Amino acid sequence: MSKLTLHHKIGLGTVQLGLAYGINNPAGKPAQEEAFAILDEAHRSGITLLDTADAYGDSLDVLGSYIRAHGQKSFVIVNKFIHTGTSLAEKMEAGLSRLGTTHLYGYMYHRFQDYRDGACREELQAYKKKKVVEKVGVSLYDLHALEQAVRDPFVDLIQLPVHPFDFSAGKKELLREAKRQGKEIHVRSVFFQGLFFKDPATLTGNLTAFREPLMQLQEVARNHGLDIQTMCLNYALHNASIDKVIIGVDSAAQLQKNMASIVAQYPDSIAAALESIVITIPEVLNPSAWKP
Repeated sequence: MSKLTLHHKIGLGTVQLGLAYGINNPAGKPAQEEAFAILDEAHRSGITLLDTADAYGDSLDVLGSYIRAHGQKSFVIVNKFIHTGTSLAEKMEAGLSRLGTTHLYGYMYHRFQDYRDGACREELQAYKKKKVVEKVGVSLYDLHALEQAVRDPFVDLIQLPVHPFDFSAGKKELLREAKRQGKEIHVRSVFFQGLFFKDPATLTGNLTAFREPLMQLQEVARNHGLDIQTMCLNYALHNASIDKVIIGVDSAAQLQKNMASIVAQYPDSIAAALESIVITIPEVLNPSAWKP
């Protein structure tokens, strides 16, 4: 696969633009000047999709300020909402206003529970019909949720975590089935929210379950002459079932480094070595369960 094609598979996650986010992020939320530099670098690098959410602090306002100052350029936007009792029309109107746009590429349930409960389905279909939204989707975590979304013709877009500790054979097959049905797949957390860059010896609490797996991950990287960033980013990028790999960054320089780590060839032997790593406590694969 060409590097240009792989560059276009990257989407920019924007939670870092609205919140201090990530287990390995000591810098906190970037100032607006740096946030704009990140967005400029994203455009220069060939990134066309921005991923955000109502729950990402003031991320929508940062993006809206950029769009008003620079034009939307070639970006399309995916936003996520939480059903709180407020009408979807109010959420949509407020989100579009904050973003300074009139339409969204994708509008997603941020919580699987809201999707499972059938909240707002008719309203979302109406927004698709009016072309305010191109694709309706759901953000999820586990295999059961993925299986339900794959079976549902209502769902156009699925977002889920994929990284070397969490890409089972069952998840791979469900993603292949989703592609056969014409669904679009966006993956997040390819660096496991920064955990892959931590020193295993510094992990505390229930994160100690990752000490041995992290050491094995580092050994795979050494054996193949790769750094962790290159190995994990390309692990997702080179999977044919994945349409977009969503990454978040704290600076334009970090985004440049990520894009520079994209490689045209990624041997199957690397993926096989990574997938041989066993997680003995699968419950901690969901960051909401982390207790450092």
